[in-house]
Amino acid sequence: MQQIYIAFERLSGLLSKEKTVYLPFHGSVEEAEAHLHSEEFDLFLSTTLGSNPRVVTNKH
Repeated sequence: MQQIYIAFERLSGLLSKEKTVYLPFHGSVEEAEAHLHSEEFDLFLSTTLGSNPRVVTNKH
């Protein structure tokens, strides 16, 4: 089974550079996609100041 990640962009440091954060997700791609659209994940993104969430299978 391949590793699935939820990736999103987040401002990092004083220079306000964007950094990609990868969170391991245990489940299927379909479950990960559904999680991206949940209220729980929306709240998480707003508190971490994240943007551009997506499901990926490898880290770039």
